[in-house]
Amino acid sequence: MRVVAVFVALLIVIPAAVITALWNVDPYEPPMDDPTVSVLMPVGLDRAVARVPARLDLEWSAPIEVLSQGQSGMVTSVHVDDRSVVTAGTALFDLDGSTVVAVGPGAVLWRDLAVGDEGRDVAALGRFLDSLGLVEDELDPPLDRVGPQLSAAIDAFLTRFGWPRVLRSARAGTGPVFPVDAVLYLPYDQLAIDEVNLVVGQPLPGRGVPVLVHNSTVVAASVTTDRQIDLPAEQIVFSAIGEQLSIELSDDASVPLQSLAEVAAVLEAGTAAIDGILTVTSGEMRYVPASAVVTGGSGQCVWGPTGPSPVTVVWSQGGRAYISAQTPIPEEIIVNPTASLADPSC
Repeated sequence: MRVVAVFVALLIVIPAAVITALWNVDPYEPPMDDPTVSVLMPVGLDRAVARVPARLDLEWSAPIEVLSQGQSGMVTSVHVDDRSVVTAGTALFDLDGSTVVAVGPGAVLWRDLAVGDEGRDVAALGRFLDSLGLVEDELDPPLDRVGPQLSAAIDAFLTRFGWPRVLRSARAGTGPVFPVDAVLYLPYDQLAIDEVNLVVGQPLPGRGVPVLVHNSTVVAASVTTDRQIDLPAEQIVFSAIGEQLSIELSDDASVPLQSLAEVAAVLEAGTAAIDGILTVTSGEMRYVPASAVVTGGSGQCVWGPTGPSPVTVVWSQGGRAYISAQTPIPEEIIVNPTASLADPSC
């Protein structure tokens, strides 16, 4: 994976003057008083920088809404805001002084539960209360029945979160009731909250009303250019006018999901693409004047004092040719072989 700093713009179009400035590179011209005389120059070492127009294409998810589930009462306190990240066990808000707690997608709780009740939801309740540290010792089997151990954990939950202690009697005994209104379901184990639709001093909205909202997020992205860049990149920057964000790009320029949350935070939801400049900076590479590279039927080469050396031009810009070679090349090369040598062929 390669780390990419992405400068994302709320303004999509970059002024032409900015793009023009990025391309203005001082030409690299070796001194040659007489082009017919061989001129030697040391091979340079520097970082190559390629700048090409590019586009960041984005794919968005739908908003994620956490819905009210039939609870009623006055909202007396709200414990989360639009910067919160909630997980199972997070205290969300208070209804008439009792705290509603988030449960994850694995906790299928659909009814009030008390001593003697059986079913898969009992096992889910046991795991949930255990995750809150309310179950003493390890959960005793059977895990799908409310026994004394789980009944004691229900009692501890009611005490911690301020819910009334209502008792129910059954053949298995008498114990406190776990109210299903005490929890609110999350569709994921962890959810970043962008909107909280709760107001202290007002009733909780009716069933099925979004009370917590996670806005649209970028779920996929790709960077495309109209020119292939073969530089061994040390850093890649996509720039537009705006805020700097860090994401990761794989070799095929696709962006993994977990790194895209910040991108969505500064864009209007649904933005399809951002036009900008892709800047690729290599590690240190050897370079020569573009005039020193000879291209012929057998490939490309540069000439040293003792003859030609095969090379590959990786990138050319501003009069420089950045080169790679499988075999050693001389420390000095002739900058004008086509003009100064009788037979400059490779």
